[in-house]
Amino acid sequence: MELGVPSIAALSDTQKAYKDKLKSKLAKRAAELQSAEEELKARLAKNLELGKKAYECGEYPASVRCLEQAVRDVGEDTVMGGEAQLWLGLAYQACGREKDAISTYKYLEENHPSRKVKKQAYDLRYILEAPRMEISEDERVKIPLIQSDSWRSKERANYTPKYIRPPSNPNAKKNESYWDRVSMDAPDPLALLPDKWYVRVAAVILLIGTTLYLNAVYMASR
Repeated sequence: MELGVPSIAALSDTQKAYKDKLKSKLAKRAAELQSAEEELKARLAKNLELGKKAYECGEYPASVRCLEQAVRDVGEDTVMGGEAQLWLGLAYQACGREKDAISTYKYLEENHPSRKVKKQAYDLRYILEAPRMEISEDERVKIPLIQSDSWRSKERANYTPKYIRPPSNPNAKKNESYWDRVSMDAPDPLALLPDKWYVRVAAVILLIGTTLYLNAVYMASR
């Protein structure tokens, strides 16, 4: 039933116009409320983002201040508030305030409605409260400083130079081959001929014929 009538078909023209106008106003109001809610979330999350960025940059005291304000803005029991408190515990720990960090994690474990936040708080507290392993000086790994003068002096004392072949005497005589004596800049005989293809072909044929003839004469004279 709408506007006191059993169906839309029973509405008068005035009622139909009023219905459409009312529907448009309700849709507009819903959009305004959604926009305001998103704007509020963005404003409330600003300190959370600033706190996370400060923590990542190593500005731990500033991170604590921003995250504490973020928790006050969004509330301790909200999802965003749980995330802010997890980061706040890390910032406390980085500042050396381990008791405050443990207290924050315990509060989340006992009071926050999100199971995921509770699990993360438990894991962080477990790591923080885990006993530290004591390591003696003999068990520590010692890495020598390569740049130290003592290391350089020790290396020089123990250094044995490798055999280096003496350079060859530049004045010593060298057995030269035929190709060492021939100048590589000698002109090409074919370059002296006219730039005509038939002239070059004839010259090549003549050269081959002369070579064969001289070889035949040489073989006959032996």
